[in-house]
Amino acid sequence: MVERECKRGRTGLLAALLGLAACGTDAPEPAAVADIDPANAAYSGLDGFTGTVTLAAGKFEGAADGSSAYLSQQLVSRGDLDGDGIPEAASVIFTSAGESGAVAHLVLLRHTNGAVENAATLRVGDGVIVRELEIRDGEIRMTTIEHGPQDAACCPTQRIDRWFALTAGSLGKTRESAAETLGRAMGFMTWDDDSGARFTSCDESRNGAVLDGIRRQSVRELYDELAATAVKPLFFDVEGRWLDTAAAGLEAPAERTLEITAVYRVEREGFGCELALDGAIFLGFGSEPAWRLEVRHDGAELVSADGSENVTFEGDGQLAARQFEFENDRYLLRLSYLELPCRDPMSGSYFSHTVDFTIGGSRFNGCAVPGR
Repeated sequence: MVERECKRGRTGLLAALLGLAACGTDAPEPAAVADIDPANAAYSGLDGFTGTVTLAAGKFEGAADGSSAYLSQQLVSRGDLDGDGIPEAASVIFTSAGESGAVAHLVLLRHTNGAVENAATLRVGDGVIVRELEIRDGEIRMTTIEHGPQDAACCPTQRIDRWFALTAGSLGKTRESAAETLGRAMGFMTWDDDSGARFTSCDESRNGAVLDGIRRQSVRELYDELAATAVKPLFFDVEGRWLDTAAAGLEAPAERTLEITAVYRVEREGFGCELALDGAIFLGFGSEPAWRLEVRHDGAELVSADGSENVTFEGDGQLAARQFEFENDRYLLRLSYLELPCRDPMSGSYFSHTVDFTIGGSRFNGCAVPGR
């Protein structure tokens, strides 16, 4: 799991925006897959690009046309896909060309004649959220969240599991299955070794057992890292679905079970249930100096943590699915919003996303949580 932290000397917000150099912008360490490095490899067949695209530290940014590509570094799996005894590396690359939305690609790297090559690239689709990726038993299993027939444009809820195989140098789908729709749940979790985990929603309207449905990340590990003591209630903001425990064939000391499929935020201290997320694309947070950034479809606002200083922007600044640009009569704000896990350096709180932005000649990065 990739995590990023950013620290600065204490000073006023606007002074920091105009006068401080950018905080550390080194990219996260690439995921190690044998000696194949997906974060610094060349890829072909990516949507919106002709020829090959070479990533550097997991990213490619076209200066002229605004095109970009980035590797989802927490979605890398290794295994022997073709039966030759040598492991391949499967990963996911998102591309954006100009004003188009982000397009997900399943890519495969392997060794050929002593060199690493992009053996296959398969376009998965645009507006797709990839949750899991795994090479197992000669196939690649991918779990995605996509738009169902009743979903609003902002909020896909349909979970789909797909399996792919490598045949004659190409990746092809072998089968797929759809699961129940997903939703957002915020509340408090407790965990002990005798009765397991239990989740209670913020308004106390729902409570029950917890089923960890995330394969690449342990909900229990996140709880243990941040809970001050055993059985301490800890705030969780998650994606998941409520199941009838018995009907689902589960064994749990509760009638209802929350299956967690993604974690957006975990806090021992912080906003918890009080954070206003409605109408926002995302909220970002940074420290030293402390700032808060809210991005919506009709504008953005950057404020100091105590609310004494703020910079506001109007209009829809979305250039692509994960890139934004806003401007007022004094400042130009450019930012990117990526699904890279992040820890707040002050509180240790976990966030599912990272935000990087430049304003007033300085560059900042911090943690972010999706709106709803």
